[in-house]
Amino acid sequence: MPVSTFVDDPEPTDQKASIWRYIEFWKLQDLLQTRELYLRRSDKHNDEQEGLPSSEYERVLNLSKYELNDIRERDHSIGSLAQFRQSFYVNCWHLHIEETATMWARYGKDGVAIVSRYDLLKQVLDPLPDKVMVGLIRYGTKHLTSWNVVRFVTTKREKYWREHEIRAMIWLTDTGDGMNRHFDLNNRPHDRPIYDPPPTLPKGIRRCINVEDLIKEVVVSPLAPDTRMSEVQQLLASANISATVRKSPLSQYSSLIPTEEELKQYMP
Repeated sequence: MPVSTFVDDPEPTDQKASIWRYIEFWKLQDLLQTRELYLRRSDKHNDEQEGLPSSEYERVLNLSKYELNDIRERDHSIGSLAQFRQSFYVNCWHLHIEETATMWARYGKDGVAIVSRYDLLKQVLDPLPDKVMVGLIRYGTKHLTSWNVVRFVTTKREKYWREHEIRAMIWLTDTGDGMNRHFDLNNRPHDRPIYDPPPTLPKGIRRCINVEDLIKEVVVSPLAPDTRMSEVQQLLASANISATVRKSPLSQYSSLIPTEEELKQYMP
């Protein structure tokens, strides 16, 4: 099934734009050994608001915080979205503008950044039989014009804007999910599912891709041990991938890079 874009077609101006995927070392090992791209269910990411509208956008529902029926309607609307998002599976990339210590500390740690291009990501996903979407994540609420699950699942809160996320996403549209898992035994709606999803909605899915066409370069994290360069080179050689490997130029400042825990203290 051909790859499509998100609502309003948010894409990089340059289809050949450089994209980076900052990952821990074991994830590179998994990708090269399985030749499968792993996509995680959207509600399993670190941001618990992933795929849900911000509280400031809930105003479009025009509901009162104090009327019981309005409270039930609000919980039903948000609870439904919280289930709908569970059918979206995500693989995250970074639109490369500049290399940052923050991205290494948060996502790369002791690992690497896989360097590719936006058009190549679309190319390797195009043969998949799934409903695949690729595009730029947008931040804040200014672009939102409707109560739409795809808009919400491709929108993040303003504080994440520095991630410049490119998202590859598979939407499982036929899951056998009754979509009423946010109602309790008294038929009262909640703003989150209170029952687990069916087995047809696992925590993650894998898809075989042409890894050789995707990986053009591998950059070793400034936080990685000295042996990481040779380990990456050996992995690529074993997988018959000719991508170049280089150390991050930030390696000389590795002692100044904050840890992920330290970053959390300063996030707005």
